[in-house]
Amino acid sequence: MHGENLSGIALSPKGDWMLTVGRDESGQSTARLWPVEGQGAAFTLPNPEGVREAHFLMNGQQVLTAGGDSLAVVGQLHFG
Repeated sequence: MHGENLSGIALSPKGDWMLTVGRDESGQSTARLWPVEGQGAAFTLPNPEGVREAHFLMNGQQVLTAGGDSLAVVGQLHFG
């Protein structure tokens, strides 16, 4: 959970998933993927240097994260 440290939020194109960026309990900045109708994060997308931004790509099946290491990573999502 990001708690009071939420720094970004994105909604998937279909509106069924939410992507958040923020610091967790350890102080590490992560991206987390949440079902809009459900409880708890389904996935945590860490980066050793911290996640600064996270976005859904237009197809809704990929997530782009940018970290403190100056790298952008595209991750493929597989649901169901």
